[in-house]
Amino acid sequence: MSVCELTMESTRIDVDRLAEVTTEIVAAESADQVLHRTFDRLNDVIPSPIWLALWSGTGGNGAVVCAQNSMSESEARQLVVNAVGRTEPRFGGNLVTPRFVRTYRRSASVAAEEAHGVPGWIDLAVRMPDTAVLFSGFSDAPKPVRERSWPYLFALVNCAAPCLMHACAAGRRGRRRAGQAAGDADALNDALAEHITEAMTHGSDLAFMLIGVSCGDDSNGPEASPPETLTAVAELVITTLRGSDEVFHAPESRLGVIMPYTDPRNALIAADRLLGRLANEQSSGKFPAIGLTMGVSGLDPSARSADALYNCAASALTEAKKASCGAFLYV
Repeated sequence: MSVCELTMESTRIDVDRLAEVTTEIVAAESADQVLHRTFDRLNDVIPSPIWLALWSGTGGNGAVVCAQNSMSESEARQLVVNAVGRTEPRFGGNLVTPRFVRTYRRSASVAAEEAHGVPGWIDLAVRMPDTAVLFSGFSDAPKPVRERSWPYLFALVNCAAPCLMHACAAGRRGRRRAGQAAGDADALNDALAEHITEAMTHGSDLAFMLIGVSCGDDSNGPEASPPETLTAVAELVITTLRGSDEVFHAPESRLGVIMPYTDPRNALIAADRLLGRLANEQSSGKFPAIGLTMGVSGLDPSARSADALYNCAASALTEAKKASCGAFLYV
């Protein structure tokens, strides 16, 4: 349902409250923060066990599902597919299902309430010159209650949509720079610490992947790759993994990948995807004969600092080399 189709019972709105919530969204420093804050504020207005965001166009393509309970990527993807089909007549095919759908679990549960109306999806669409953005939530609030909330919902999504696209564009620029930058252990450590704080604040998952690069076919060989090889691998990682994953050069000719809202199991799936992409590129002669070995760690009670997460991934990388396997998870 598009904004222009909605009818409001009242245009009265608490301007102070509106200014507070939109200022918080505008101040977000990343796309993930924009989504976190927008979902939280939308849920304050109309509680929903599920909120999703979907965007398509030259401004980027992606989807994120925030749920009260844990949800698999396949389940989240089906919700996004349904949202695309549900809104296709209004968007005229501008919204498409992205290759990856990210999920995270809401840290604060929605209080159980007695059903008052027919459960259904609330679709809040924002059209921009080059991108369509959709925010959807599932609610059983009766129609009059929903319509009284439209002014807040309109203001939130019309603020959040351009902020999200701006943050996504800034993130892409940062990722491209990461693929070409010199090694900077301090930058990696600072970013990892920041993501740990964010994950612990919101109760979300966080994974870290340490990638070793070896010349030749022997993945157990020394990590002494020349800078141009490491840069090429960084670009391969950047273009293979999700837009939310951050790639850094790490000590000892390695790469570090911070994977927000990702549990270790899904990080291993990403490692397999990366190895498959490397094999395809090498079989077509587009990539040099190198080997990749990956160690994965995840945020848990025993690893809640940047150093701990890095050291766990380094230990897993060592085990992967010993076992002659592509990727190993720290346990």
